[in-house]
Amino acid sequence: AQLADVFVLRDAPDLVDSLRKYTFVAPSFVPQTVNINSATFDELWPHPYVGKPLARLIVAFRKQHGPYKTPEDLRQIKILKEESFAKLRPYVRCE
Repeated sequence: AQLADVFVLRDAPDLVDSLRKYTFVAPSFVPQTVNINSATFDELWPHPYVGKPLARLIVAFRKQHGPYKTPEDLRQIKILKEESFAKLRPYVRCE
């Protein structure tokens, strides 16, 4: 599913379809996660599903409201659409 999110492939659905047969995710794969309660702006923004505007808001919300209790607390950030949250969710944690 992430192939379609690659910038240079967004307008090439046929290429994405042909690449799918050459790619796989191992059943044992566990994505690397970032702790949204300690991550800095500079640690957050390079993530492909975060970017600079959202990274600023994640940090600002945490400073204003205190630590996130669960990753679902990110839904309180108004610019974070549900579809974007669903993509980001596997990559964030709260500690």
